[in-house]
Amino acid sequence: MGGSGEDGLSVKNNSLGIAGTLSPSPPISGSKKSDTSATGISTAQYYHHHHQGGGTMHTQDEQDFEMSLTAEERQVLQQENEDLVRKLETELNQVRKLESSMMELSSLHSTIQEHLEMQTLQTDRLHEEALTAISHIDAGNEYLIKAGNRSSSTRKWILFFLIVAR
Repeated sequence: MGGSGEDGLSVKNNSLGIAGTLSPSPPISGSKKSDTSATGISTAQYYHHHHQGGGTMHTQDEQDFEMSLTAEERQVLQQENEDLVRKLETELNQVRKLESSMMELSSLHSTIQEHLEMQTLQTDRLHEEALTAISHIDAGNEYLIKAGNRSSSTRKWILFFLIVAR
């Protein structure tokens, strides 16, 4: 993490690139950590006092409050801030991994869709070829039947002429 200022609450640089004075967030519901620090000041109390007035804080009020904190209270609040930043960084990394997985799934979905479209085209082409083959087979069968009928009647005429010519 970055360095601490005189009040022990300011951060010059951290892995998220945040600079300025750290202020604790309200406790996260379901947190196993106690809302009250060892000094008797809860994170919620600090947050409420630190952010009173609809999110606007007078610089003098902020300085007065921070100066009223003991070194131990500042250290506890700083530790809570660092823990919160680490937790948020971990959650951010998890979100980035999830985003990466979702992008990979989307890519796989697109690839599968392209393959299915190609298979559909191939299946349609094979179906058309099968229909064409069936119509050719039917036409061939009709031709064979007609040829057989012609051959039978031709044989009958030849036989008739042979018998009469005798």
